[in-house]
Amino acid sequence: MMTDSDLPAPTFPDRPQLLADLMTLLKAARRSVSLNDSGLQPSTGFNERDLDIEGDRLLDQFVHKLVRNLHFEHHDQRELSDALDAVLAKYQTAYRGGHRSPIKEIATAFIDGRARPPASARVFFGVRHLGLPVAVDVGLARFTPSKEVTFLEPILGADVFAECSLYCAVLATGGTTRKLVERAEHGAMLAGSLLRLHLRSSLPSLYREQLLFDLHSRYVVVRKDGSARWGFHRRHQPKSLEGFQLPPDWTAVVEADGHSICSLPADLRVRVDIALEWMDIEARAPTWKTQIPAIFTAIESLLVPENCGHKAEVVTVRSVILQLTLGESFFHPGYTYDAYLVRCELLHGSRIDTDVTGEIEDLAGTCQRWAREILSGYIAYASQNNATTPRMLVQGLDHSKAAASARHWFQQDGRDAEIVVKYRKAIGLEDS
Repeated sequence: MMTDSDLPAPTFPDRPQLLADLMTLLKAARRSVSLNDSGLQPSTGFNERDLDIEGDRLLDQFVHKLVRNLHFEHHDQRELSDALDAVLAKYQTAYRGGHRSPIKEIATAFIDGRARPPASARVFFGVRHLGLPVAVDVGLARFTPSKEVTFLEPILGADVFAECSLYCAVLATGGTTRKLVERAEHGAMLAGSLLRLHLRSSLPSLYREQLLFDLHSRYVVVRKDGSARWGFHRRHQPKSLEGFQLPPDWTAVVEADGHSICSLPADLRVRVDIALEWMDIEARAPTWKTQIPAIFTAIESLLVPENCGHKAEVVTVRSVILQLTLGESFFHPGYTYDAYLVRCELLHGSRIDTDVTGEIEDLAGTCQRWAREILSGYIAYASQNNATTPRMLVQGLDHSKAAASARHWFQQDGRDAEIVVKYRKAIGLEDS
């Protein structure tokens, strides 16, 4: 009878490198024990994981790599991090007790015990507001008239199937169904972008409204064994507020803001109008890839009226100063700064890893709340201030008591100390 030990080890392209990385991490754990036992602590000290700073960095990098690997994405980041912590703790305990466990066996057991081959399936999305007379295969996806995919009708239901005259099929792979569908949807959207581009080129007389086709919220996943099921993905589209209980005083707040805007000097009013337009674009944006640039374009129109460098630092510091001036608590500037860097990557066309863990989406949500507070705070501050131009207003912030408090906070924080240095350099203030 074949036992587990007789079964062939799982193989996938990244396995040798992952084994090597984990063995390096185990050696770092062993080094920490040896240094601790001998009293030779590194200058950076030890953290709660009982690893030195270098070991902690290796652990974070390894978790980051695992959670983005197709063979491990069925585990969430916390689960993998906790499992690695347990493995390292067990190894260190054994090492302190004089047991020299072979690190290759430990690494192999961890990697092979948690790896799982990803699944592949073909995902069909209905395409709303577009019909084509023939099938079009663009490599990324295949667009097919509904009459050629009638097998989808009993799965979706006749009414839903009839809502689209065109369907888009994408072959995708994922460690979970959710990841598989996300990749398929991304492929379908890219294929749609390519199709839209060539439709505009082939039919230049088309109205823009004729090119606003998008994906239906229902989809069908067809696996290799022939099994199929439908699913639902929330679309970014208008929905009624019916059923939601609004705060009783919300009208007073929006009315106060509106009247304050109307009374602003013309130059300040223009800046607020620009910010409102971009915040409206953000509110309608379907993903963080368009949300984050819109947010910072809005806030830059308020806080960076001059032409200067280091805009990430200027926006970050001036937003803190504004909220301190108004006696408000402020968002941790680290979030603002990190999101601005993402914005720069997006606008310059740099490659950004897929948001596997949802961190960037959460960051976009945090910045959206931050931007709302900054816009409202700017309106309030401008209404109370004698400044008549945006430049005068931000100069008042730069030389306020709140600016000194913000500078002190940044210098004490350590991680973000360099931000305030670059901000002061950008606006022409010398540090003493």
